[in-house]
Amino acid sequence: MQTKRLWPSAVFILLRLFGFLLLTNTFVVIQAAEITIDGKLDEVQWQTAQIIDDFVFTDPDTGEPADEKTQARFFTDEKGLYIGFVNHQNWDERTRIYNRQDQLVRSDFNRVVVDFEGKGSSAFEFTVALGGGFGEGIYVNGNQFSDDWEGHWKFAVSEDKQAWYSEIFLPWNIALYISKEGDKSKKMGIWFNRVISKKGSDYSFPNTHWSRSNFLRELYPIQSEAVDVAPNFTFIPQLTLQYDTQRQKQEYNLGGDLLYRPSTDKLFMATIMPDFGTADADELVANFSPVEVFFPENRTFFTENHSLFDLKDNKSKFVLVNTRRIGAATDGAVSVPAKLEYAGKFVSVGTTVDSGLMYASEKDVGAAQGKTFFVARSKAHLQEGYVGSLLTVTDRPEIERKAYSVAIDLSLWSQEGVFDVLLLGSRIDDQLWSTGTGLYLDGKYALNRGSNISAQLTLFDAQLDLNDAGFIERNNIKKLELSADTTLYDLNDNVYELYLEAGTAFNRNFDGEQLATSLNVAGTLKDYDAWEYLFELNYKLSGVDDLISFGFGSVNLPSQKDIVGQIATPSGSNTQFVFVWNYYQEGLSGWTHAVEPIIRYAFNDSVNMELSANLLESNDWLIGNGLGQLERFKRSFRELDLKFLWLISQNQELNMRLQWNGLSAKGLELFNISEQGLVSQGRAEDFADSQLSMQLKYRYFFAPFSDVMVVYSRQGSIFTDDLSKANFGNLFDYSFRGVKEDLVTLKVRYAF
Repeated sequence: MQTKRLWPSAVFILLRLFGFLLLTNTFVVIQAAEITIDGKLDEVQWQTAQIIDDFVFTDPDTGEPADEKTQARFFTDEKGLYIGFVNHQNWDERTRIYNRQDQLVRSDFNRVVVDFEGKGSSAFEFTVALGGGFGEGIYVNGNQFSDDWEGHWKFAVSEDKQAWYSEIFLPWNIALYISKEGDKSKKMGIWFNRVISKKGSDYSFPNTHWSRSNFLRELYPIQSEAVDVAPNFTFIPQLTLQYDTQRQKQEYNLGGDLLYRPSTDKLFMATIMPDFGTADADELVANFSPVEVFFPENRTFFTENHSLFDLKDNKSKFVLVNTRRIGAATDGAVSVPAKLEYAGKFVSVGTTVDSGLMYASEKDVGAAQGKTFFVARSKAHLQEGYVGSLLTVTDRPEIERKAYSVAIDLSLWSQEGVFDVLLLGSRIDDQLWSTGTGLYLDGKYALNRGSNISAQLTLFDAQLDLNDAGFIERNNIKKLELSADTTLYDLNDNVYELYLEAGTAFNRNFDGEQLATSLNVAGTLKDYDAWEYLFELNYKLSGVDDLISFGFGSVNLPSQKDIVGQIATPSGSNTQFVFVWNYYQEGLSGWTHAVEPIIRYAFNDSVNMELSANLLESNDWLIGNGLGQLERFKRSFRELDLKFLWLISQNQELNMRLQWNGLSAKGLELFNISEQGLVSQGRAEDFADSQLSMQLKYRYFFAPFSDVMVVYSRQGSIFTDDLSKANFGNLFDYSFRGVKEDLVTLKVRYAF
């Protein structure tokens, strides 16, 4: 960001722009040709639309006819796809609790999934809640879902005594698809879904569910008339004003995003001088392990049409393109937040091949040279699957390092299952030149409607390094995972649904060491009042831990057990309680006891809050100190997470989040690592640690990609070896006063 005396000018620009927006658009009711998106379905087009009313239960997944009358209607015109729901339900049985975009939905809601290409390889999800909230996301590879996507679409809801209604408009330019000259029709796939919150029930058409591994291949095929869509250009200028109360410094940034669709199958995107300071805080994590925490992306430029590049496993243990690396931190002796200068993206879909390119360049910050990132992706379609390739190149001139990664992926589908193959390679050019390879196999097979088996094989050698442009939880691993699950329904008058799962994982590294084998069983029971009960048992056999020392050698550890229990009341009630109990081992012999109570309370349909706490006591916590030693502690840990949400009006939202955690660790024993095992070196040093994150955000929403936000954020932390200061009241106070960041930010963006 540039600084100094342009703050008054920037304020003037902001006020002029804000005034213009208020005078020109409120977006409460939006006209789309002759259709008014108001949730009422009263135009003549809805009376002649195609009607779907054969909804069945898909959660519980019995396939029986829905017990509440549900109707979906849809039609298309030259502008896009229109979808309407008629949800019959008694007035007093409806739930209308508001939710933030892409957050937990406690209201009754409708959901539609659309595959605009009709290939079964990717699809977009759109969720509309009776409470006024909404969500959106994208599916790839059968049923891998991510909500890291924001689209330009419109919706509205309404209700009367007989039913409530949702109305959705999806413009043709919301997604890329093939439109050949001369084609008279266009193929798509679609899935309609309704959820009744108080019952915990899903009704769907067709008879499939997002949890099924072949979900995208089971969508209902539809056809519409082919439409010539004119080239589309969208410009989103962005203005950010920020005041740092710690440094007493004012900053501003003026940038913008450009989106150009020359045709229905191609997209060019660019961002210039962007402000990528997120307006949503990441989860506050106290991580003392050697494994990096993966955080999802939430910046619009990188989430828009990213599915082609999104090559990863189901659990995000590895991600080939981790865009959070871009603009994260500078290289060099002193790391500071990096700044992006510009970036571009090109995506093309075709009958036989999809392809994409992405490039990003960081600014030089002070003496530190910025990084550059390049990604190339292609995917060729097979009759039942695809084969693809991906290349990433990362240049880090500040540390004289270039990193390359390449992947070849194959996905094969059948009626009963999915089989994925991924070949990986990496090359690092720096003072220590290295190359690495990897293989990942993933197979899922449905024995019947309610029973599945799966297997995953991971072979990553010790030199495989994806962390310059991607993310990898660990390398030097040979892992075989096996699992099976089944779901039973209507076992008796009390049990509505019972889900059972069992699995095991066998682990070795490429040094020939036997890592710990794990076993787990779990069960989830749902009764007819929509209460849920969960039980889980994990058992890790004795074996080698080659990560705990942070690279200073392997350690033989004893077996460890982990027991989890959870009770949850119905989510559709004004007050929901969740209680989690965890009894597990994280050291050599002792036990850890943790409880996590959660309360969600709706003051009314527009105002709600969530409060969760984590209270943990352990008499045996074993961690590495990064110096080639292990330390054993008796620890106490507390965590609070408070969320508050207020829908002020149709276009205005206020939300607050306060996160805090505190740790008090009393040293028990210090160990050196030797070939004979752990050698005691006396007592480990006490320490205490605390972190606090607070954010208050007001948002005025005009339309997708168009809003004004005012954000106050505060970050604080404290670390001490004096346990006399480590009672949790003091730790909270110290982390609140030990301010690392205290910012007031004004953000405006508007899509033209």
